[in-house]
Amino acid sequence: MLKAILAHEIVQQVLGRTIDLALRLLAASIRWHITGQMNLAAAAQSGAPVILCLWHGRLAMAPQIWAEAGPLRGLSAAFVVSRSRDGNIGARIATRLNIALIRGSGSKPGNGKRNKSDKGGMDALIGMVEHLSGKAILGLTPDGPRGPARQVGPALVLLAERTGAVIVPVAWSARRARQLRSWDGFLLPWPFTRGAICFGAPIAPVRGERSTRAARGLGIAAALDGVTRAADEFCDRRA
Repeated sequence: MLKAILAHEIVQQVLGRTIDLALRLLAASIRWHITGQMNLAAAAQSGAPVILCLWHGRLAMAPQIWAEAGPLRGLSAAFVVSRSRDGNIGARIATRLNIALIRGSGSKPGNGKRNKSDKGGMDALIGMVEHLSGKAILGLTPDGPRGPARQVGPALVLLAERTGAVIVPVAWSARRARQLRSWDGFLLPWPFTRGAICFGAPIAPVRGERSTRAARGLGIAAALDGVTRAADEFCDRRA
């Protein structure tokens, strides 16, 4: 019964607007420290499309991250959102930020065929490649929407290969925050605290053998862990 109510179009519209407003007010109350703006400028000046990625557990302040991504905001922007009920709410928030949507999984590239278990992965990959064919920016969580947490699947590496996009890892943290007991350790900041957003160095795409993609994924994961750790350390927070 509850699932049916939450899936209703009007309910999701109300939830989307309410959560969007709550997150905006929450972010506005936080004293933000931003590092890595030079990395954004370098990515923007590279002439290549840009993939801005963060761990799913740090998705709550994604609108604030986008607000601070000054050098990249002139690019055509899109965000990958899952086809789940939670994804529908997230999609409404992204739409209110004037960001285009690509629906499907950002962590799995699909198996080259559309099937019931694909979760939109193949359609999402096609949409991401098309979007990044021009000078554009794409936001995604490489471990979403269902994990495993803090692991980079093959989709991100494959996407960078096919499009020549540079990858910019980003993370946020807050001195006072609540970490949920979810699969991704979803983090929610308390209002009126100190926060940090860290943009990492751009990672240039590397074309290589399929056998090396796992190693490259580990390198991207290490970069994401690095900016997450930097944001946590600034806020005196243990990861």
